[in-house]
Amino acid sequence: MHFFSSTKLHYLIIILLAASLIGAKGSELMTLTIRNKSGQQVALRLITSDNSLFYYLIVPANEPHTILDKTFTIPKAVYKMRLYYYLEADPATGHQCPSRDPVTLMAVRNIRITVTPCFPPPVNRGEPTQVKYSRWRCIR
Repeated sequence: MHFFSSTKLHYLIIILLAASLIGAKGSELMTLTIRNKSGQQVALRLITSDNSLFYYLIVPANEPHTILDKTFTIPKAVYKMRLYYYLEADPATGHQCPSRDPVTLMAVRNIRITVTPCFPPPVNRGEPTQVKYSRWRCIR
C-alpha cells in the first residue's frame, strides 16, 4: 500500500504551492508614468543615492490641448529626481524655465508624474500616487 493516496498527494501539492505563494516576494519593478502638459519636450533624470541606477527619461512635447503620457518600468528604489525643460523659456509665457534642485522620489509603487508648464505653478497636488512638477516646486 502506498503511503500517500493520489488524492492526498494532490492536496499536499496544493498546500505546498499555496504556502510558497504566501511567502513570495512582490515585484521589484514599478510603473512610472510621465504626463507631459508643459507644451515642450522634457527630460527626467533619476539617480539612486549609491549611483547604482541611473535613468534619463525623455518625453516629447505634447500637441496643444492634448496630454501626452509616456510609461516606463523601473526598479523600485529611492531616487533623486531632476526635471529638465527642453527650452530655456516657456513658449506660451516667455518665463524662464531653469532646472530645479533634485527632489527625492520614493519609487515603491506605481506613480504618475505630471509635468506642468514652468509658469504658473500647479494649483494643487492631485491624488496620492501623483506628483505635479513645475519650475517652482515638486508638489507631493
